[in-house]
Amino acid sequence: MGSKLNGQSFGASGIFDYDDPVTIRMRKYATGTHVLLREIEVETEATPREVVWSRNKARLFRYQRAGGGGGKRRAVPILLIYGFVLKPYVFDLVPGNSLVEYLVEEGFDVYLLDFGISGSEDARLSIEDLVLDYMHGAIQEIQEISGAEEISLFGQSQGGTLGAMYASLFPDGPLKNLVLLSGRRARGDASRAGGRRQPLAPRPGLARAPLGLTAQANRMEMSG
Repeated sequence: MGSKLNGQSFGASGIFDYDDPVTIRMRKYATGTHVLLREIEVETEATPREVVWSRNKARLFRYQRAGGGGGKRRAVPILLIYGFVLKPYVFDLVPGNSLVEYLVEEGFDVYLLDFGISGSEDARLSIEDLVLDYMHGAIQEIQEISGAEEISLFGQSQGGTLGAMYASLFPDGPLKNLVLLSGRRARGDASRAGGRRQPLAPRPGLARAPLGLTAQANRMEMSG
């Protein structure tokens, strides 16, 4: 039997299983997209990649140009982190409609952190573990592989929340750019702030990019 907190139930594994309209809608979007792509047999995640680091279920992928072609290489690598209710292919959907493909072709050194599929054995895994152990470990590996002192972090949904946490915990680097797409960054309960969410203050010197994906890539100034 699961325990309760403030009237809300925990599952048998001690995992909070309460759904609100937002999480239910996100689950429907994620499941519908997954079923549709499987049904029409679309090849997702077509951009070539390799695993360059792993920890438990987490894997860090590095992408390459199709055909292994050369071309310009920008100096600052990009790390992509997606929302937990989605799939890693959200960034590399199909050829011609892929953020990863676009960034790679534009000369960016692109990485993606996949936390894997959690199970009951991960019930004790905390947000602190994800940010200070998994994310920080992956970023250190990117710095070692690329030789770059700074990286750009692109977080989508909960990945954006983790990105904001990481930026606040490491204000002196190694982030050059922080891009948050549909990530929750509210402080406290919105109802206590008159229904208005209070945005996090940006770290001084941290570049901020607009929401358009193409604009994000173009605005990240990576010399070299």
